Amino acid sequence: MPSDNGQIREFWRSRAAAQPTRWTPGGLLSYEVAYLQAATPAPEAILDLGSGAGELSRALCTPATKLDAVD
Repeated sequence: MPSDNGQIREFWRSRAAAQPTRWTPGGLLSYEVAYLQAATPAPEAILDLGSGAGELSRALCTPATKLDAVD
């Protein structure tokens, strides 16, 4: 069976960028990001279960971070 992981990843990446759907107010995202950045070192990898569009996990990523997100 041929692998089309790249196509699948690009589909979900574009969907997440186009439709941010956080259920919490916008101000809470900046609080969560600041709290986690202060409490933890920069992550090498993030596993985000229940990610929604992934706003929180994407905000914590550096260019070198491996991100796996499942909603």
